[in-house]
Amino acid sequence: MKKLFLSITAILFFQFCVAQDTIIKNNGDQIRAKVTDVNSSEIKYKKFDFLDGPNYTIKKSEVSTIRYSNGVRDHFEVQEREHDAYVSPPQQQAYVSVPQPEDNQIVIRGPYYKYHHGLIKEPEVHDILLQTKDRKIMEYVAKSKKDKGAQYIGFAAFPLAALAGYFVYQGYTNTTTRVGNGYGDGSSEFTGAGICAGLAICCPIVSGVFHHMRVANTKAAIKLYNEKY
Repeated sequence: MKKLFLSITAILFFQFCVAQDTIIKNNGDQIRAKVTDVNSSEIKYKKFDFLDGPNYTIKKSEVSTIRYSNGVRDHFEVQEREHDAYVSPPQQQAYVSVPQPEDNQIVIRGPYYKYHHGLIKEPEVHDILLQTKDRKIMEYVAKSKKDKGAQYIGFAAFPLAALAGYFVYQGYTNTTTRVGNGYGDGSSEFTGAGICAGLAICCPIVSGVFHHMRVANTKAAIKLYNEKY
């Protein structure tokens, strides 16, 4: 009877050992399991001592070998190492990314300004600068706003040019109209036309000067802001 019991135990133990799969990890650890699926990136299995339990998953890159119950072996170590070398070659790791400017910095981008990874206009920049309550920054902003108001003098060129044309017309009319035994004198009208024409020409020039001053004051405020904040 004892021999029969030992024989049955030996057969069951043999079947137990043969039926199990063994997952061997890269670090040498072994998992007794029943492998249920192997795909391109993962290995799914059940723990051999609890086959009715949950499914487990392990990354294929962490496994070197699967030894199946029928003696067949799958080796993954060489494949994964070649894949890793292709994805992350040493020369790629040598590159260092260029640091991005801090979010609170204001960067000039043509007619716009970059702030918090977005583009904003000058009035919004002025609001940000004024929130600092910094006396020097606020002075620059105030000058910029004043210069912006003075820029609009350029629009005066249009009515001045029209007025100059009117004076020319009046002067020409006076010089071609008889007054008594002679013709009228349109010199005063032509003088007025010359003055208006000169002012019309000066207006865009003065406007350009104020525009330059406005931009310069805004840039000075931004530079001081970036240095302090």
